[in-house]
Amino acid sequence: MKKKLAVFLCAAMALGLTACSAEQTAQTNDASQTEMTGAESTEQSVAEGGTSEAPVELEVAFWGDKAEIEMKSALLEQYEEEHPNVTIKQTYTDGGTYQAKLQMWFSSGKAPDVLGIANDLIEPYKELGVIEDLKPYMEADGMLDGNTWEQSAVDSFTFGENIFAAPYIYKSLAVAYNKDLFDEEGIPYPSEDWTEDDLLDAARSLTKGEGTDKQWGIRMSTYPTNFYRNMFGSPAYLVEERKMNVRDNDEIKYAMQLFSDMVKEGITPNETFDSMLGSGFETGKFAMAIVAPWDMATLDSMIGDSFAWDVEVLPYNETFETPWKGYLFADGFTMTSACENKEAAWDLIKWLTASEEAQAASAAAGVPVYTPYATSDAYLNEFTTSNHYNKKVFVDMLKNSVGGQTTGVWAQINDEMNLEYQRAVAGEITIDEAIDLIDQKGTQFLESAE
Repeated sequence: MKKKLAVFLCAAMALGLTACSAEQTAQTNDASQTEMTGAESTEQSVAEGGTSEAPVELEVAFWGDKAEIEMKSALLEQYEEEHPNVTIKQTYTDGGTYQAKLQMWFSSGKAPDVLGIANDLIEPYKELGVIEDLKPYMEADGMLDGNTWEQSAVDSFTFGENIFAAPYIYKSLAVAYNKDLFDEEGIPYPSEDWTEDDLLDAARSLTKGEGTDKQWGIRMSTYPTNFYRNMFGSPAYLVEERKMNVRDNDEIKYAMQLFSDMVKEGITPNETFDSMLGSGFETGKFAMAIVAPWDMATLDSMIGDSFAWDVEVLPYNETFETPWKGYLFADGFTMTSACENKEAAWDLIKWLTASEEAQAASAAAGVPVYTPYATSDAYLNEFTTSNHYNKKVFVDMLKNSVGGQTTGVWAQINDEMNLEYQRAVAGEITIDEAIDLIDQKGTQFLESAE
């Protein structure tokens, strides 16, 4: 066991994933194996008379900008008020340094009891025994029947047979559209059953002019790099098998060709020109744009009453008979295997992720993942923006969104995919040549990381 951990950690260190030593991690892992998990821990605690009134101290770590930190801090203080026996030490930082903190905590064997986590941050730690498998807890409380969280949210934290975090909030992608521009051309608005062809036809009809005054059909920004890695269900690489999956993958080729053709046709700018524009959908120069929930407040304040707009789900692709799968940015909460108060830690996690009061407060940072609240009138009809956009769109997109990897060797592969795609867009190579290079270099990256 220690040998396996040592090999893994040395590879991780070479990739900048972690600074922990094999010996320290092995000690942490060996110690964690003596802990009870899931229902066994809960059942024994209850059998012994319960620990709900015994004093409990928990350290909880999370990240965010100023507003998000204040919101999460207030939630934890509320939990303390409702549970007088629980004392919570809060540890927080900005998102840019949180990953380094995770590495430091796990390398030192002093990780907080409860951790905020993202779906793409678990990968380096999932086999080290430092994060608790929450599946037994969820099963014991009957939370995996689809009525607590959408299955895709649970899947984003599922690795093999383990579920390493409870989903908390998420951000998915949708299409914003300028109603005024659609009205001028007499084009029907996007709808929940629109197709990829509908999107392309509208984008072509609404593209006009030249140069800096050009009106573009759609703004894709940097999102094609998220889309084509797993746009229709067959991903560019297989994480569990640690191998590439781009060669002879019709879905990957189709997606890369689609976005490349959209640039060449002139209905969307390439990444370089897009960044030079310095602005986007809010200017009125884009009939449509790929957007996320975090864009809503900014768009609302910048657009004002300049034009009418709304959002709709990503379109349906008739070739592969599936909607476009947008990238899923999922946040969750987990507990470390070394946590000494697992029952109390799980109760807090459950409250944060599956109670209406906590999820209502968390909606300021993303789309609530607790299904009964996310689909309620209380959430769908309450706005902090003056424009009452279709909130249900982002809720509906959850089931058609997929998570991804953005750390370690996977980050290297993602960068390589983007590089070769941009070369194809520029006409330097064909899509087939880009795919061959991605497969070759991706395979080399994976072999070097072994």
